Amino acid sequence: MAGQLVTIATFGEVSEAHIARSALEAAGIPVTLNNEESSSLFGQSTPVLGSARLVVREEDEERAVKILDETFGNQPVNEADLAAVAESAEPEAEPPAESRPIADDAESKPSERDEYARRFFLAAVFALFLAPLWFYALYLCLNAAFGEGPISERGQSHLILGGVTLVIGFLLVVIFFMLL
Repeated sequence: MAGQLVTIATFGEVSEAHIARSALEAAGIPVTLNNEESSSLFGQSTPVLGSARLVVREEDEERAVKILDETFGNQPVNEADLAAVAESAEPEAEPPAESRPIADDAESKPSERDEYARRFFLAAVFALFLAPLWFYALYLCLNAAFGEGPISERGQSHLILGGVTLVIGFLLVVIFFMLL
């Protein structure tokens, strides 16, 4: 079945797994490293948690194994050799969308506008209790709304929620002073 993921190698040391991953990425093969955190946290592979595993798509399995065999063979992995192999490899054209490397959403870095929107929302919440933060929140709002670059859906949500929070805070202050 196309698109299935298969494990092509397991490593007791995370550093070895990263070296192999780099070799495959240099060859243009999308690859994911599983159990990396548990392997690095607990040292050598543990039977309960498993070891660091290199995972590729089923259709790339044969080519990936061949590249690992050609690159490392039975020799221990040397970082200097890997760097030389990676530098000598010609960069390939951008792969089509369906064959791009597998990436976690957590690895994607938010844009500057997204960061302004997140900070705006937090400042608007704190401005409910500290009125002078309204000015800072307004500054962040303007940067998030009219800044350069893209803004994600999450950033847009932060922008809207921050605006609603700021308006509610303003209305609460107005109502408070009207009651006095």
